[in-house]
Amino acid sequence: MARWNNTLTENCIEVMDTVIKNLESTTRSSLLESIVLANVENTKKEIEIFIRSALGITGRHAKR
Repeated sequence: MARWNNTLTENCIEVMDTVIKNLESTTRSSLLESIVLANVENTKKEIEIFIRSALGITGRHAKR
């Protein structure tokens, strides 16, 4: 998947707003910090995989 033109932080926020919704603000902040520190590849797929793994979400439509 091609890189986005935005920064890693901007893309993480985009994924959290559009793909993985309804996160508490403290959870969002913690995830964002973790993603930046882990230097996750700047692609939507990799960011989503990291977030889902960190939250323990196994399926695309799993609710927690």
